[in-house]
Amino acid sequence: MRTIITTRLELQPLEIKHADRLYELFQNWELHQFIWTEPPKDILQFRKKIEFQEKLLSPDGTQDWLNWIGVDPRTQEIVSKIEITVMRAVVGEQKIAYIAYYTFPPFQKQGFAHESCAAVMEYMFRERGIEKIIIEMDVLNTASVKLAESLGAKRVSFTPAAQVIRGRVSDEWVWEVKRSPSRVN
Repeated sequence: MRTIITTRLELQPLEIKHADRLYELFQNWELHQFIWTEPPKDILQFRKKIEFQEKLLSPDGTQDWLNWIGVDPRTQEIVSKIEITVMRAVVGEQKIAYIAYYTFPPFQKQGFAHESCAAVMEYMFRERGIEKIIIEMDVLNTASVKLAESLGAKRVSFTPAAQVIRGRVSDEWVWEVKRSPSRVN
């Protein structure tokens, strides 16, 4: 895992040095509107979570957990967080990964999510040999729908009542982006 440079960002591998600022950023409830997580309550537990994520491996060893922090190199502000879960077992003869993303206020609606996700996805296709990246999202999350479309993802399935988020039943879309021959050259 390495730093990825985009037009406006430096996507740095997640490290404990990011923990205190991320803790503050994740206090915003807007970021948790369409997902089951809530703002972290304890800074020490949050730091332990980041330390664990730095190990790049799920507790059971079946998944690689890759996380990048999008930093504006001019201001050193944290703009985004990209999370990739790589399934270590080949699924249906394909190497697949799941992507999740956050763009922190006040950087939303400026193309940073697309820039961050596109760069990480390209890295996964070219350097990690991933053949398909999956995006799961609440059907009410119109910003994520627009992002998936802009990334060239195709909607492949719908899961009614996929989870309950703070008392609201959440239906979910599953989108995927497949590696194309042009992405591996």
